[in-house]
Amino acid sequence: MKLLANFNRANEYFDLETKIVKRIPNSPKTVGWYKNVKGGWVILLIKNSKFYISYNGKEFEIKSNYFAQVKTLPFSLFNRFTLFDKEKSVLSFKYLKNFIPVFSGSPLSAFVSREDFNWGLFLSNIINDKNKQERIIQVHSDI
Repeated sequence: MKLLANFNRANEYFDLETKIVKRIPNSPKTVGWYKNVKGGWVILLIKNSKFYISYNGKEFEIKSNYFAQVKTLPFSLFNRFTLFDKEKSVLSFKYLKNFIPVFSGSPLSAFVSREDFNWGLFLSNIINDKNKQERIIQVHSDI
């Protein structure tokens, strides 16, 4: 089984081999993450110790000259994620803004980050940080 974790739903996984969404109560090893956004699925995948992002059948290996940016769209329920190859946009999609729960003063606040609730920020923080990519590859499975 090669599983992708659903970014928004704990215990929900997409099996890349059977193409079926499964609910699994424990936390199995995964090879990436997925999220359904406006227009299709976005997948962040680890293959051969490299990161790949795909959207609507287009797949890009995250190379050193790639960087990502997230913009909040004013007067909208959506943010925009854009992947750049140097200065050229190669991938862009809108995704629904998540409303971040307030943990201020809670013992959990030390363990909660904005990227835990923002798909684009989660992606850009990985894409833009090679050290973070290496740490994640050490923990997650690889195709």
